[in-house]
Amino acid sequence: MKTQLAGVEETLLLPLWARAAESQRPDAIIDDPKAVALLNEIDYEFQRFAHDWKSQVAVAVRTRLLDDAVRQFIDTHPDAVIVNLGAGLDSRFHRLDNDALFWYELDLPNVIEIRRRHFQESERYRFIECSVMDFSWMKQIQRDNRPLMIIAEGLLMYFPRYQVRDLIRHVAASFPDSEMLMEVLAFGAVRMTHYHDTLRRFNASLQWSLADSHELEHWHPIIRLINEWCVLDYYQQRWSWLGLLAHNPWFRLLYGERIVHVQFDRDRDS
Repeated sequence: MKTQLAGVEETLLLPLWARAAESQRPDAIIDDPKAVALLNEIDYEFQRFAHDWKSQVAVAVRTRLLDDAVRQFIDTHPDAVIVNLGAGLDSRFHRLDNDALFWYELDLPNVIEIRRRHFQESERYRFIECSVMDFSWMKQIQRDNRPLMIIAEGLLMYFPRYQVRDLIRHVAASFPDSEMLMEVLAFGAVRMTHYHDTLRRFNASLQWSLADSHELEHWHPIIRLINEWCVLDYYQQRWSWLGLLAHNPWFRLLYGERIVHVQFDRDRDS
């Protein structure tokens, strides 16, 4: 069956291709056999992405950074609850499952329909059909006082600032004493949407970025910035000429995509 996706929904196929392509390299940054299998199962012209090497490397590095951060959280909290917002066809659960955690994949109905063709739900692995901006999804998360981490990868940059801020405020208020990992695009990338090798082919535009991650701490009293990682700082041999500019502060501001780690610390508001 031909995969029917359009606009922002279609963009989920780019990171799928990028992870599969990376997994087949001899010097692979990540190993995602499920992505390789999906690439062979899904009827789509993935070759259209073949020349977008910068996005491919960026996805590989961000995937590794997120995997490492989530794995560390799970190692500390084996019975954790993980909520993956805008899950697309992500297979992180299959890479990190410890047979004890609970994992939710959230995305729009069209995407979840495709996901169900290729992934099997279980008692510990559940899908939620909902827009991330429809905050009713928060009531479907069964936390039961377990440690909670929320992931927003390849998602927030497609929304305007006011919606991103509203989402994070609601997450903070609904899930105190939890943590969140989010991908934050650089300003230069947002402004260059129409010149992007791949996104210009989609009916999707990049809208949100953040110059200083500490701004998040002003969005809600219990938000605390824990850490952030710039993708340009890792696997520089893969970045070609971009790696030579990685330490230039202006270049990093314009093109340094980041993974940002925050905690919703109830005690911070006391």
